[in-house]
Amino acid sequence: MGLVGKTSEFKKGTKVRIIYDGQIKETYPAELGKVYAIYTYGGELEKETGEPTTRAYYILDKTETGEQETLPTDFDIKFSFGSDNLGSYYDTYKNVIGEETAVYKTDEKTFKPSVDELKKIYDKAKELDIFSVKDKMTAKAINPSKTVGIEPNVKYGIMITCEGKEYHINGDITASFCKEESDEAERFCEFVAFMNGIYAEHT
Repeated sequence: MGLVGKTSEFKKGTKVRIIYDGQIKETYPAELGKVYAIYTYGGELEKETGEPTTRAYYILDKTETGEQETLPTDFDIKFSFGSDNLGSYYDTYKNVIGEETAVYKTDEKTFKPSVDELKKIYDKAKELDIFSVKDKMTAKAINPSKTVGIEPNVKYGIMITCEGKEYHINGDITASFCKEESDEAERFCEFVAFMNGIYAEHT
């Protein structure tokens, strides 16, 4: 199935939850149809809630090569945007989404990103190769000779964990004035617009 992650998590007697298309093939042993995700159960929180607390494996659609594309088991993202004092964020590390409505006051709610949503974000990050974009995506950092003044300025923060690595990208809206001269700025701005859309779907 093209599983990725710690295969040691799957042992005889391991309790799992499988998300699939509902099809069970008439074979022996029985085989499932299209598998979207596999969750392992465990930990103290699971004992209290009965919900899986370990996101173990995701199995995604086949690529054009016929091989299955996998979502890294440790994939998480925190995307934040706003001015100096106020801002909003989408955080799959803590499964929270929030908006700072005033200094020291935050309107926050919990959520569980779907497999499709995580897949969509991961695919976009790969398409734009956001992992190679350097930190400090601002007009001043990209082109020191360029003067861009915007008030109020909107700042963006992207933190991604993927395949054992952590990526940090910070920037602001002035990067949009450097898209023609900087491929990184163009990719950064496109990913920011994409994540703004993901955030808007939850608000």
